This record gives sequence, structure tokens and C-alpha cells, in this order.
Amino acid sequence: MRFALALISFLPLSLLAQQPWTLEDCIRYARDNNITLKQAQANERAAEMALLQSRLSLLPNLNADLGYQFNYGRVVDPTTYTFTSEGIQTGNVTLSTGLVLFSGFSKVNYIRQQQLALEASRLTSADAFQQLSLQIAQAYLQVLLAIETSRTSHESVRLAQTQRDIIHKLFQAGRVPEGNVMEADAQIARTELAMTEADNAVTLANLNLRILLELPQEQAFSVDTGIGTPQPSAPESYEAIIGQAMNTQPMIRAAEYNLSSSEKAVAVARGGYYPTVSLFAGLYSNYSNAREQFDVQIGPPDTIGEVIGSGAPVISSQPSFNLLTSPYPLGSQLDDNFNQAVGVSVRIPIFNGLQARTQVEQAKLQNLQAQYNLQQQRSNLRNAVQQAHANTIAAWSRYEASDKSLKAARLAFDYTQKRHAEGMVSPYDFNAAQNSLFQAEIDFISSKYQYHFMRLILDYYEGKPLRINE
Repeated sequence: MRFALALISFLPLSLLAQQPWTLEDCIRYARDNNITLKQAQANERAAEMALLQSRLSLLPNLNADLGYQFNYGRVVDPTTYTFTSEGIQTGNVTLSTGLVLFSGFSKVNYIRQQQLALEASRLTSADAFQQLSLQIAQAYLQVLLAIETSRTSHESVRLAQTQRDIIHKLFQAGRVPEGNVMEADAQIARTELAMTEADNAVTLANLNLRILLELPQEQAFSVDTGIGTPQPSAPESYEAIIGQAMNTQPMIRAAEYNLSSSEKAVAVARGGYYPTVSLFAGLYSNYSNAREQFDVQIGPPDTIGEVIGSGAPVISSQPSFNLLTSPYPLGSQLDDNFNQAVGVSVRIPIFNGLQARTQVEQAKLQNLQAQYNLQQQRSNLRNAVQQAHANTIAAWSRYEASDKSLKAARLAFDYTQKRHAEGMVSPYDFNAAQNSLFQAEIDFISSKYQYHFMRLILDYYEGKPLRINE
């Protein structure tokens, strides 16, 4: 049964490993396994516990105290309030409760402060997840870029090899000089070098993505290469994007909650200026081993004298009394000494080394820092959106230009290839045309993925899901 459950739990990861990972798969995996996100979640849990504790502080406390001690020298017996010089053993039992009725609303304000801090912590976790998602998207695109570049490099090698075969046949037929063969071989070497570098780039890009995902080395992994060609379109105005980002970005909202939390912290500190009114009650009892239990024994009347002359005894008219002592049992003492108390206490702060004032000033400084932090976050966001907007427009323009350049390079290569087959173009010119086509293809691939990434950044600021295969 355990084996079956373990197999079932392993199936999703196994199935995922057997098929290419989409960007959504990578982000989902990182959300569940990334250490940084787990640390952020732990901080969020700590904030939840702090809020719970602040709410529980409104409840009355209940404490039980037990004490037992050995006393030597001249001491007061707490059960009889008499001095004794003998060593005695005493004990006490107390059950007490207390409830703060008023403390300058500091507890209520503290609860609200912790609520705001919890919201800020949750938004900080959300921002950590979004930042990680954006890093994964960039690394994912780097893998796709490397794979497509590698494919183009392999195609360039194949084309160079085909051309070399044609040159060899022409050389054997005596139609071209041996120099053409050497140039064809050199072209293959150049394209193979580019292919090797492109293949190495694929390996490194995959490794970087694996590291970012914290994926086990033994885990099979490949990315989904089914990404479409972006449709050229200019982004909307950056002012509209900034407006959306100000309302959706977690760090801005977290800074706002931190500012509100710091304002409540000032109110909490000001509670130290006010009196504290508390209700208390208690049950008390004590014990002493020196305390004795007394008992009076009534006996026959005592002889108090005799009759002079006759010697007859004179008997008292009252019976005799004997005072007997015995140990006082623990249970009896606790029962006999049991007492209760209930009351109200008021603590009025008069002078405490200016602690309350200092705490208020410190809270005000923290509030000022929170204001500056919010202003800085908003300024950083505005600058980042403007930069991302400008980069997206530049990437869009570069994409369109590289698309036109690639189309022109293909036409030029097709024309050169036809003339070369007719012997009207030197191998150097042919290789130059092929290299120009290869470079145009690389530029187009690079601009395409650069445009994708810039669009992702704008989507990130607009609060949209990160997708690249649509």
C-alpha cells in the first residue's frame, strides 16, 4: 500500500520529466521547491503567529504559583505571624488572574499593526515569487534562443558541407581550381566552430535554468520550443502601464502596508503616556511545619489545698484542663489558611527615564523611514517602467529591422547561389553571402527573443501572467 501511494505521488513529476517543460511548468515547480520562496513563506507564517499572539493578549492571564522553602534564624512564621528562632519549612499556593482594562488602546493598536504587517509580509512573498518568475522567464528564453541559434548553426554547417561536395565534384571535373576546394574546407571549419559555440551555449543555458529551478541533476529536463513569432505591435503608453503597476505591484502595496503599520506603531508607543487599569483576582493559602494544632483535655477537678487541722483535701469546683499539641497536617493548614482577593489596580506613569517619549520618537522615525521607502519604491517603479517601455519599443524596432534584413539576405543568397552554380561567382563571394545570411538569421533570432523578454517585463508590471508560447 505504501509503495502504491509513493508511486502515485511520484507520477506527476515523472510525467512532467517525460515531456518538455513549458514556462508555466518551470514557474510552478519553482513555486513549490525554491528555497527563497520557502523562506518568504516562513516569514509570512511568523507574521501570522505574531498577529495571533497580539489577539490572545486581550484575554486574561491565569497563573498558578507553588513555593516551598527552608528558613533559618529569626524569621516570621507566615501562618501565625509570630517570630521563631527555630528552623522552619514553609510553603505557599497561589492561583491568580489579571485582565488589563485600559492601557491607552496600545493593545488594540498593536493588533492592527500586526494585521498590517501580515499583509505586507504576504505581499513581500508575492513579490519574491514574481521576481523569481521573471528570472525564470529570462533564463527560459535564453535556452530557447540558444536552441534556435544552435539549429541555425547546424543548418549552416549542412549547407557548407553540401557546397563543399559540389566544389569537389567541379574540381575533379577540372572546372574550378584547387583554391576553391580549400576555401570550401575553410568555410566548413568556420561554420563548425560557430556550431560548437552554439551547442555549448545550449548546455550553459540549460544549466543556468536548472540552477535557478534548483532541479536535481538526475532529473530529466527539456524545454518546450513551441514558441510563436511575436506579432509586431507598439506597447501602450508607459503612463497607463505605470498607473496599473502602482495598483498591482506587490512591493508598492507592501510599502503602503508597512507605512500604515508604522503609523499604528506610533499609536502603540503613545499608549505609554496613559495610565494602565487592570483587574486582578487571586486564591491564596500557605503552610508551616512549625505550626501546631492545639487540643484541650478536660479532667477531674484538681486538689487545690487541705483543711487545716483535719487535713481533708480541698477540691476545686472547676474541672482541670490540659493543653495538648500535635502536628498540623498540610491539608488542614491549606484549607484553614485559604483566602481570596479581588481588586482593581491603576498604574500611572509619572517618570520612567523618558522611556515612553523615546519609544514614541523612535516610532516616528520608523514611520518617516516607511514614508521615504514608499516614495523610493514608487520612484523606482516609475523609472523601471519607463526604461522597460523604451526597451520594448527599441526591441520591436530591432525585430522589424532584422526581419527585413533577413528577407533581404535570403534573396541575396539565393541569387548568389544561382550565379555560383553557373560559375559566375567566386567561392569567396559565395561564402560572404552565406555568412551574411547566417548573421542575419542570428540577428533575427536574437531580436525575436529580446522582444519576447521586453514584452514579458511589461506584462509583469501590468500584473499579467507570464506566458511566451501564445
